[in-house]
Amino acid sequence: METTPHRPSMQITSTSTIEHDNRKNLFGSSSGRRRPKNSQNRNTTSQAASIQQSLRRTQSLLQNEMERVSHVATVIDDDGNLLKETMHTHQTLNVSKAKSALTSLQRAQRREHQVLLASMVFFWTVVFYIIWCRVLLHVPLVDRILPTIHRLVSDILHT
Repeated sequence: METTPHRPSMQITSTSTIEHDNRKNLFGSSSGRRRPKNSQNRNTTSQAASIQQSLRRTQSLLQNEMERVSHVATVIDDDGNLLKETMHTHQTLNVSKAKSALTSLQRAQRREHQVLLASMVFFWTVVFYIIWCRVLLHVPLVDRILPTIHRLVSDILHT
């Protein structure tokens, strides 16, 4: 097997030549071609115009964002004022009057409920008495089993 000897000097030389060419292209050399001043001025002017246009767009975006933030701040202030007004109204309400009115309404509701129950009891008692007098007194079984209940009801109604 044959081995190839290392040639570091050859490799370094080619690398340095490439670097030299890259530097020459990047920075330009004193002996190399230079751009004419007119071309440089045009290029610089176009770059300046591009930067200026970019700055105008950025300024426009910032202006829009400032207006939006200002609007949001105004809305937050308005909502805060509305909350303060609501809290003030709530604090100025007379809670004791409302509590007493609610208590009296609850008492009236209980009284109406009691009157309704008494009316229902009276109604069903009358219905039972009518059925008792018309239907059940004519049944022979009822006449034998419940004559005392009939007398008690009659006594209560006649007194």
